[in-house]
Amino acid sequence: MLSVLWLGGWWLAGCDSNSHVVGEGHGLSPEAYHISPSSEVLDDDASTATFSVVGGGEPFSWSVTDTALGSVSESTGRTVNYQRTPGVKGVNTIEAVDGNGNRAQASVLQ
Repeated sequence: MLSVLWLGGWWLAGCDSNSHVVGEGHGLSPEAYHISPSSEVLDDDASTATFSVVGGGEPFSWSVTDTALGSVSESTGRTVNYQRTPGVKGVNTIEAVDGNGNRAQASVLQ
């Protein structure tokens, strides 16, 4: 379930604990394959955040849903750095797909 809240000039979106996306037919539960942390808040003074995948099998493919908000470093490993676009605010989603097609997501509020 996705919840959205207006908070003093910011839209805050969040997901409940069952909202991890896991590839169908691969048998991994959200507890077995996920991104840590599941969300990160970057204020105006913060420009980067580090995310790591838990579970799954290499190689990993990392991406973001909105490249206007930021990008992830090139990596096929378990850890990736997110770099926000200066001055741009919003919510971005980071996705990691493992070598078996399992998917996990995390969010960045900036």
